[in-house]
Amino acid sequence: MLAPGHYGHMADIVAAIHFLYIMFVVIGQIVIIMGLFFNLAFVKSVIFRSTHLVAILIVAIQRIAGVRCPLTILENHLNTLAGRTVNPDITFLARLLRELTYYRFPSWTFTFMYVGFGVFVLLTFVLFPPKLRKLQLIRRARSLSEALLPEKFRAIDSITNERENEIRQ
Repeated sequence: MLAPGHYGHMADIVAAIHFLYIMFVVIGQIVIIMGLFFNLAFVKSVIFRSTHLVAILIVAIQRIAGVRCPLTILENHLNTLAGRTVNPDITFLARLLRELTYYRFPSWTFTFMYVGFGVFVLLTFVLFPPKLRKLQLIRRARSLSEALLPEKFRAIDSITNERENEIRQ
């Protein structure tokens, strides 16, 4: 068994991870909207956009299903082991907002915020879908073939060049 101080440090690490998760969702959406407005290519990345969408959908679905956040549960458990006072009825975000703003909101407002933000992210994903450009795929395939295939098999590369020229036109 660890000393109570170690549990406290682990709880703080979980709280930091929880905060970073929230920041990824919130700031990620701001970056996506700004990136769409300024036509920045990286916000159209399938990996970034899909990860962002899944991150908020997990939160929204948990809230609708009445499932407590696993990070909140873990943080509360570690805080209890550390001998800290824990209010198990309050979510991480509710506690963070309360500590930052001193306002107390009813639980339904957080459900509304999570689900509403999830719908907003989903609409952004649907209305401005991420794109994986064909040209990028062809270039990746070419660099992979150059790295893996001997010279005599690179005749296929001429076919790839023809296909790339067709896409450009």
